[in-house]
Amino acid sequence: MQSKNYTQVVDTGEESIWLKQFPESKYPVLIILYVDDFEISGVDKLAKLVLSEIRAGLGMAHKSNYELNDFIGLEKVTLWQRGTKKCVVIHQASYIRTFLLEFEQRHNQGHALRSVTTPMRTDKDIPDDKVPEWISDFSGECNEWIGKLLWVARGCRMDISNSVCRLSRRLSKWDRRSDLELYRLMQYLKNKETLGLMMIADSQDFDRLIVSGDVDADWGGDVYTGKSTSGAITVVKGPNTFVPLEWFSRTQQAASQSSGEAEIVAIHEGTYRSIVPLTTTLEKIFMRKIVMCLGSDATAAISALYNGYSKKLAYILRTQKVSLDGLHEIWYNPEENNVVRKVPTEKNRGDLFTKPLDAIKFWFMLERVGMKFINE
Repeated sequence: MQSKNYTQVVDTGEESIWLKQFPESKYPVLIILYVDDFEISGVDKLAKLVLSEIRAGLGMAHKSNYELNDFIGLEKVTLWQRGTKKCVVIHQASYIRTFLLEFEQRHNQGHALRSVTTPMRTDKDIPDDKVPEWISDFSGECNEWIGKLLWVARGCRMDISNSVCRLSRRLSKWDRRSDLELYRLMQYLKNKETLGLMMIADSQDFDRLIVSGDVDADWGGDVYTGKSTSGAITVVKGPNTFVPLEWFSRTQQAASQSSGEAEIVAIHEGTYRSIVPLTTTLEKIFMRKIVMCLGSDATAAISALYNGYSKKLAYILRTQKVSLDGLHEIWYNPEENNVVRKVPTEKNRGDLFTKPLDAIKFWFMLERVGMKFINE
């Protein structure tokens, strides 16, 4: 690649992206590699030129249509295109249907699962003796099912991220409550296979794009360990652009002593694991500085972030490996135009990744993060 004047994007935590710049275009052509698969994105004429060059080098056969509609199990549907604006939905319907059918054959006597509206129950403590006997014991195959679900949650189904995170914690200590929660998650996916991630982009926004992340924490939400859960979603935004690119639901490494501590840890993880790496990658692609925006519903955490120090949280560097001073330097650097904003709890997109939600709030959040059925 380097011998053909391609440049690798490095030092961002993501090493699968290569660029090729052309004098006649302001923006480069991107080549994204994944093991033995690749995809190309850029101005149509130049993207086809790069493809021809790669095809010739690899001895690939010629095709009349190179539009990419699926990539490593992810499928794309274009909903509409209006001038410079385009709306697509990324989904994994085929993959989900395949393993749901297998699950029904093995654990539901071949009958269709009864669909439910949310992936998790809102009551946290479920005694083992309350789990119906007809629900299978998944302890011998939980790794198999969680592996399949992790790929779905990471691919485009952020709606199950928190549920899969919670089940993943219990792989080494699986119990009957875990059986019930896995079964419910499969019930939730039934009839929602075509739910996907909507992305709206306008090429006229390229000079005005920002990276915006919402973070949240569920203090002591793990009934097994008392640890908190961090959740975050990072979106590339513009006047007519909304592209969710990164999200996570993650158990914090140490138990927090207060909700403020849990929220600071969530801000730390959202900043260093998602917002900063994505921003750095985009800055290398667009060759300009990009503004970062952080949203949180925790007033105390935002105040500590602004000050760069908290007397009550003086221990956090030792116990959580979190530097308030380092976070302050990122978000309140006078040479940057980064923004920290207080988000109302009911509108914080990060809430989706930290705790079970009732049906009304859950589907409201799905709309806010950009999830949509491809057949709507």
